[in-house]
Amino acid sequence: DNDRDRDQWVDHQVDNAVGNRHKSHHDDAAVAVGAVLAAGIIAAVASDHNDHDRHQTHQDLVTCESKGGDHHYCSVGYFHKAELKRQLSRSQCSYNRTWGYDSHGIWVSQGCRAEFWIDR
Repeated sequence: DNDRDRDQWVDHQVDNAVGNRHKSHHDDAAVAVGAVLAAGIIAAVASDHNDHDRHQTHQDLVTCESKGGDHHYCSVGYFHKAELKRQLSRSQCSYNRTWGYDSHGIWVSQGCRAEFWIDR
């Protein structure tokens, strides 16, 4: 119900922003502000849905670090896919060069330190 109410509210805001455009050519600034607000609201709703989907797919956040530039393997149990969320190191984290994964863990090297989403 909350999702439906929020979606209806967003639709109403978009309709108002677009509808105002036809009512007055003198108020372009207000229309632009309304459109920007509507776009921001839509983006926030989409982001909320993405976070909800992330929890539905059983993703976990894992930090893995290459200390002293050495190769390091972070065993995390069985999973399907890893995705770099945020690089924490000054050293570059580049897929298949300084980080990668197999079905049981993530490896990092050459000083890469990062947070990774893993799909279980």
